[in-house]
Amino acid sequence: MTGSADAVTVLWLGPDEFLLVSSDETVIPEELIDRQDREPGALISLATHPLTVRMSRELARAGSFGQVVDLSANRTTLELSGPSARAVLEKGCHVDLHPRAFGPGKAVSTTLGPVQVVLWQVGDQEYRIMPRASFGDYTVKWLLDAMTEFTGAEVT
Repeated sequence: MTGSADAVTVLWLGPDEFLLVSSDETVIPEELIDRQDREPGALISLATHPLTVRMSRELARAGSFGQVVDLSANRTTLELSGPSARAVLEKGCHVDLHPRAFGPGKAVSTTLGPVQVVLWQVGDQEYRIMPRASFGDYTVKWLLDAMTEFTGAEVT
């Protein structure tokens, strides 16, 4: 991981795969604003984070091979924190989450229950779980079920 959980962060997911995580900030690239070849009334079909635009331009300028893709709408971010957070995640995650193997700043692509997620530990007892957006609701329900043994008496 490079960066901090509160700013722009680059998570290493594999030998040739990185995930840039930052705050929401979508803009329309200048070259798409005043296009003469766009049909009247047509919507601009590409809006993206300024960092995606900047990184794509730098990659092209350097003549490097690679691809920068804006996945803003691809994932939902869930936060789980507290003294039982690791125990809840361990119910459905096959990664060793013990502090000797996985600690703050580490991120991994794994499964939580049946859902593929990016799991990022941002603090000693704080995790960010990033499932694909279409699995967000299911993941929340899975987490709520997994944490039932850690709740107190039901309030009526």
